[in-house]
Amino acid sequence: MSAIYKVPGSANWHIRYCSRGKVYRESSGSPDPAVAKALLKHRLAELGADSLGLRPFIGPAAARLTRHEGFDELATEGR
Repeated sequence: MSAIYKVPGSANWHIRYCSRGKVYRESSGSPDPAVAKALLKHRLAELGADSLGLRPFIGPAAARLTRHEGFDELATEGR
């Protein structure tokens, strides 16, 4: 079950998709539905690669690594 949809009060389009029983929802960051469709297509391709064992799906929350978190990770690995 995947879809693009509008959230009341938001100018941006959002996407929804499922993987292994978990529902993922995220904003496309754009008021253009074509951008949301492209993002959904990209996420579904990532899920397809995961199901074939080519690349693990990490999800949208894990994909957002801040600079601060990255520096902390590098500092921990260097010890």
